Amino acid sequence: MPVIAQRLGRHPSTIYREISRNWMHDEEPLYRGYFHVAADMQACARRQRLGKISRHPALAVHVIHCLKAAWSPEQIAGRLRVSGAPERISHETI
Repeated sequence: MPVIAQRLGRHPSTIYREISRNWMHDEEPLYRGYFHVAADMQACARRQRLGKISRHPALAVHVIHCLKAAWSPEQIAGRLRVSGAPERISHETI
């Protein structure tokens, strides 16, 4: 790995982390190892940002319930803030 790191101009620990993070563990020996295309797909999946509502289903259910009860987004966000809920959300997001 030091040779690869030197050629790429990176620290060897960076290369080691990249390989260990994206190593494919499969039962077939043919499909074990580091594959750059699979590593790129895994990296993109890790970077993908989803909205707070889609990441927290319980929060989504609560927001939908309050909207059906004719609460405004400002009221929902304010009530979450005041009640000390573990997840807060802005009225713009709602």
